[in-house]
Amino acid sequence: MEYKIKKLREKARLSQSQLAEKAGINFRMLQNYEASGSHHRDFDGAKIKTICKVCIALDCSLSDIIEDKETIKLLKQLCK
Repeated sequence: MEYKIKKLREKARLSQSQLAEKAGINFRMLQNYEASGSHHRDFDGAKIKTICKVCIALDCSLSDIIEDKETIKLLKQLCK
């Protein structure tokens, strides 16, 4: 499954290294979050700090990059 983060990064016309630098996260970590397959990191399970850094760098909301439906539901309840 392709994560939303890759599509948002491409829409922002940023390379992986540019986004990693802008977000202040490790390039390899970003690569793993974007990759598909069960042996890669799950972005839905990332630290909230990392997710927020990526959201700020991409100028998007948490629900724009989180794929887990339960997490999205909880975010909507939290942001009321």
